[in-house]
Amino acid sequence: MIAKLEENAASLTGLSHLFDEGKSLSDIADIALRGIEYDLFDTLDVDYRCNCSRDRMKRALLSVGRRDLEEMFAEQVAEGKPEELELSCRFCNAAYTFTKRDLGL
Repeated sequence: MIAKLEENAASLTGLSHLFDEGKSLSDIADIALRGIEYDLFDTLDVDYRCNCSRDRMKRALLSVGRRDLEEMFAEQVAEGKPEELELSCRFCNAAYTFTKRDLGL
């Protein structure tokens, strides 16, 4: 069984590509378990939900330190941009904008 799973694993090196081709989770299970008898006994919906928040982003900014934040605001002004900082969540792309006042500076 282990040898068969290892053999089948070679077909799963590009999971993103399989999803791009429209393969379902069931299709991918069929590839992973090719030649192995199995029974799909349960399914459940899976969703990705980001737990980012304005407060979490604010804490991240504050962790940089007051002096560095002041420099970041000064850079914005020097570039002719508004005196605010924008953070984007790398998971869901939500954007959060902060002023000096928002950060207690």
